[in-house]
Amino acid sequence: MVQLSWASQRIDPSEITQLAIFQAYALYTVTLARAGVRYYGIRLGFFTSAISARQVALYVRSEFPEVAVVPISEREYARAREMVTQREIRARPQAVPTAAPDITPEAPVSETTENDRNDRNVGADGECAAGSIRSCGDDGYHN
Repeated sequence: MVQLSWASQRIDPSEITQLAIFQAYALYTVTLARAGVRYYGIRLGFFTSAISARQVALYVRSEFPEVAVVPISEREYARAREMVTQREIRARPQAVPTAAPDITPEAPVSETTENDRNDRNVGADGECAAGSIRSCGDDGYHN
């Protein structure tokens, strides 16, 4: 994980320099308490290796001189992934519902003979026949 900034004051992510490389990674905030003091950070991840994280840290160092590569817990990873997923869901454009036409399609008429019902394990009432070796599926039967 690349820690871009770390401070005892809350950091507003919209106020930091937005670099193009941020589009390739998850940018998120963290709050940690150490010795009764709250610290706030902005982190960038997720990386498949420490070498990849170091390369990105070197790349952003001119804008973030305090940048550091830091390990994170599984708990933080899970929370950050969830936060990023929720942010992406909120950012998606909402589909505008369109009015459905007032036309009601007619249901297809099926002509099932007694032989068809026996072949497909379907009873006279159209339900799956009990005790058959095959189990009924959406298409009447499946193995």
